[in-house]
Amino acid sequence: MSETARRASLIAAARDLFMEGGYAALSTNAVAARAKVSKRSLYEAFDSIDALFAAVVADHSGEMLRIPPDDDMPLDEALVYIFHVDIGEEDDERRHAFLRAATLDRERFPQVHATIMAKGLEPSRKRLADWLADQARKNRIIAPEPERLARVLMDLVMSSSVFHPGSREAWPDRRQRADHIRYCIHVALDGVRARPGP
Repeated sequence: MSETARRASLIAAARDLFMEGGYAALSTNAVAARAKVSKRSLYEAFDSIDALFAAVVADHSGEMLRIPPDDDMPLDEALVYIFHVDIGEEDDERRHAFLRAATLDRERFPQVHATIMAKGLEPSRKRLADWLADQARKNRIIAPEPERLARVLMDLVMSSSVFHPGSREAWPDRRQRADHIRYCIHVALDGVRARPGP
């Protein structure tokens, strides 16, 4: 098995274990067994479980936010693409299982929250801010502070996606959550202020 394939296998195994049982499930024995490699192979690829978890988070960040390949895509469609609003049910379930595990473990394991911020959220916000700055340079949007706009957009969209333990605010189905995210995008792009008539 190539080094790249072994790393990918370990990341996939660790991600599955994290989604199933949280950070506590990420033991070297469990990850090695799930990936069907030796513990030695695990340590040759990653210095520690924390280093492996950082790779899991970095890999997952692409499923939370991606930059569109087409700069001419209408802005609302581009933002739907960026935030993966239209992903399939299986991918959506995996994304939410990851978010659920991260939310539940953030109090028990402070390193989970720190890693998600450093390897997931902050790089994703930077990619979005860079894309927004590029759109502003092309006069497609007004964004004097692209970093703040990136934070606003992520707050709007991610608050609809994050699992809130014990909350009665859970979405009845994926379609209603996706429709709400589209509405958040509409508000961010068009605002709510009435416009004067012709």
